[in-house]
Amino acid sequence: MKKLCTIFASLLITMNVLCQQIYSIKESYDQILEPQYSAIDYNNNSTNWWQSWGWTLLSYLRMYQSTQDKAYLNKFIKHAYGIQVHRGSSPADWSAAINPDNQEMLYTGQLLRPMAEFVFIIKNNNILYNTNLISGLVPSVIGTQTILGYGDFANWLQGRVVETLDHYNSEFWINDDKCYNEAPLTNCEKNCANAGCSGIPCTFCSCPEPAVINFQSSFAAALFFIGYIDPINFSNYTHKAEQIVTFFRNRVTEFPPNQSYTWFHDDTFREDVAHGGIDIHIPLVAYLLYGNGLYQPSEMNKFANTFTYNIWDRNNQVFHNNVFGTDNGIDPAQSICGGTIPSNGTQNFYGPGEVLTWMPLYPFDDFSASPNDVYTVLVTQTVKLLTDDPTAFLPPGYCSSITHNLSGTQSFYGLSEVVKAQWDKECVNLTLYNRDVVYDQDFVVKNKLVVAPQQSDNNYQAGVDDPFAEPKTFADNGSKDRFVVEPGTTVNFVAGESIVFGPGTHLKAGSNVHAYIDPNICSDGMRIGNPSGSGKNQDNLTKSIVDTSYKDSSLSTLTLINKKENISSRDSSFLTFRSFIVYPNPTNGIVYIAFSLDNNSIVTLKITDIMGHEVFSEINHKQLSSGNYIIPFDGTSFSKGMYLCAFIVNGQPIKTEKIMLLK
Repeated sequence: MKKLCTIFASLLITMNVLCQQIYSIKESYDQILEPQYSAIDYNNNSTNWWQSWGWTLLSYLRMYQSTQDKAYLNKFIKHAYGIQVHRGSSPADWSAAINPDNQEMLYTGQLLRPMAEFVFIIKNNNILYNTNLISGLVPSVIGTQTILGYGDFANWLQGRVVETLDHYNSEFWINDDKCYNEAPLTNCEKNCANAGCSGIPCTFCSCPEPAVINFQSSFAAALFFIGYIDPINFSNYTHKAEQIVTFFRNRVTEFPPNQSYTWFHDDTFREDVAHGGIDIHIPLVAYLLYGNGLYQPSEMNKFANTFTYNIWDRNNQVFHNNVFGTDNGIDPAQSICGGTIPSNGTQNFYGPGEVLTWMPLYPFDDFSASPNDVYTVLVTQTVKLLTDDPTAFLPPGYCSSITHNLSGTQSFYGLSEVVKAQWDKECVNLTLYNRDVVYDQDFVVKNKLVVAPQQSDNNYQAGVDDPFAEPKTFADNGSKDRFVVEPGTTVNFVAGESIVFGPGTHLKAGSNVHAYIDPNICSDGMRIGNPSGSGKNQDNLTKSIVDTSYKDSSLSTLTLINKKENISSRDSSFLTFRSFIVYPNPTNGIVYIAFSLDNNSIVTLKITDIMGHEVFSEINHKQLSSGNYIIPFDGTSFSKGMYLCAFIVNGQPIKTEKIMLLK
């Protein structure tokens, strides 16, 4: 791996230092992951192959949620389609295809989980649902279904996920106490389970035993996501998912000294770090969708404490092997260093990058514990791993220094969770390299946004590297060291401090590029907040916006800062437009509502919950001048769920958007 950053003798990341000043983790993800999947063979039936695809698909979703870049959704769709085609025409075909070592349920669950979440994301975003896919990404007709947009593909994929879940619910489900078995049940085992594992049916066979927790976890997540958006399967799927929650809750034990949880992988081994990173998706997804109904915040805090007190050794600044905070008692097969078991037979740390999969617990952590909180520990570990720093947090003797990096797709998924956390918490920068933008796209970042297709650095070689995003070649077959916005395409750039368009930026005739500078997007210099004076005075919320329709041009380096400015006055014509954009959506708290007015108008912007209760009405029948506006809505104090945002101009309803509040 390239030395992507120079590490000084002392590397300290605290909550007072912007991690983006030390390392651009998002760009590192792109540079590391893309070469792994440049050559695709969906017929590879090896064990690690299917595990890898599950983690990779999930990482694409996290990267989209962080950046709102559709490139990650397009990669997800391309690969999810290829995997489903390999599956065959039925769940039974897929079972045979991905079962090289009798762990069919593990691999199936890890594939279903991101596919179900993708369906959930698309169906809770009206704009995406009704957006067309780029040409050639998948066939325009799959089976009997026409596939034109994201919504069409989500509907098709939902059908495949549902039929697979139904297959496993029929053939693998034991009962509400034990949930899933690791293998299909025989008729005798089904009869025994239906009889409560007692009586005459069990005379002829034993009652099946439950699958281990990490097998059950991915299925619980898939059941929750599909059940949430599928009224037909809501009751059955949600019930089974809740039973898995109970199954897991009955197996965790509180460790009173540090208010953490511990649990076993099965009846023999303590849960190791990597599998624990899968297990925690049970409480994470349950809390995401149903809040305090299934898990209390105090319980989520105990899972965070499992990491910060047990896995993380505060005194010695190293990670331990298992959720008990020790280095023994786990399955010896879960070792790193080429699969070999260290000589003492107990040191079996599963992977230096797989601890990153615990990052989703950071919102439930005690932030006063810095630098021993989840976020600080894992961002520090990430930078060490990305730079092959031999001081990565591993005890002596575990592995040679060459393994102190991100290897394996569970680590890649963990890296995407670090990106998401960093983008949530910090004023990060974003660098865009070469790309042919052929679909409408928003690029949103809290600090500086740079378009630099001719800038070579540790993440990109100008004129050499293919574009990260599809399509990989340019429509005009021109040089690859360009950032091109094609005709008919609308691109919105949103940044908190500045937007820089470097050499090689081509904005073709008929394209629409809108650059928004909004200092409030990261108001306190570290994370989004609601400082004194913001969010109240609507007159102060009209920030610098530039809307320009470009003729065919190539820009020299030009920077847009906190003032209204025509990006290319030499070769452009100013275009007024009427739009209504809500981003990011879904959101964990704050959402921005951007709209444009052609003329002076009377505007009402109203947000209600699904019961019709008004939660935001600060713009109510208000006279606004022609121009462009960005209005923040802080939903952090409201319950999670669906909200409706209505945009009314001169008494006429223009548009109503659903806002999905996830927190």
